[in-house]
Amino acid sequence: MPLVRGWVYAPAQERRGTAAFVVITNDRWNQSMLQVGVLPVRMSVELFDEPYSVALTGGGAVVASRLGVTDEEAGPPLLGSVVTALSPSELAAVEDRLCEFLQILPLLAPAPRVSPPLGEAGRYPVWGQIYRAGPPAAGERKRRVVVSPNAWNAISGMATFVRTTTSFERHGPEFPQIQGGAARACCGDATTFEHERVRLAPRDRPVPQVVTMRDMVAIARGLTVTHELESAVARGAT
Repeated sequence: MPLVRGWVYAPAQERRGTAAFVVITNDRWNQSMLQVGVLPVRMSVELFDEPYSVALTGGGAVVASRLGVTDEEAGPPLLGSVVTALSPSELAAVEDRLCEFLQILPLLAPAPRVSPPLGEAGRYPVWGQIYRAGPPAAGERKRRVVVSPNAWNAISGMATFVRTTTSFERHGPEFPQIQGGAARACCGDATTFEHERVRLAPRDRPVPQVVTMRDMVAIARGLTVTHELESAVARGAT
């Protein structure tokens, strides 16, 4: 049975600090892809996550700054049985916080803009730059673009990435072309990793090491589709 957006699922196995997971990618994506996007429901929230969290009436909070996917290879949660479903107001609030975390509104503005790096940028993954991150696959870490805000990356010990691919088997807004058409971004598998799982040293970085603002706008549009944030964008624009 396909996973359903907005439904809350128990973890298949105990996860420290995490009570459940909410499916956040759209149902069309969920019906056809192995990697389904999720957000954790945590019983306590770190200070740096509080601006991006939504308290639930049943207890706990959905943390929109901790994106994951259900593909075990990427180190994500595997889901168990359905617990409940978010109310429409709770889901809308989660969408709004996720939209803020991914900086969707400033990126889709007529003059796109985001906050600059803070402090010593070399010590944490920087927004709009490319790193090898996540678990090794066939002996190599995949190339990923940072989509989380620099202030959060600098203090959380984590960063959120969108994987890139040079395969052109997939098409559509969920897989926007970047790097002058040399690669595509896989927006539906946006995933958060600890800094320890990121190759930060310049010698370990792929070439090119950065993408353009135009590419980041395309990724923002893709995330809006895969994570069904169109309503949040409309609410933020009013």
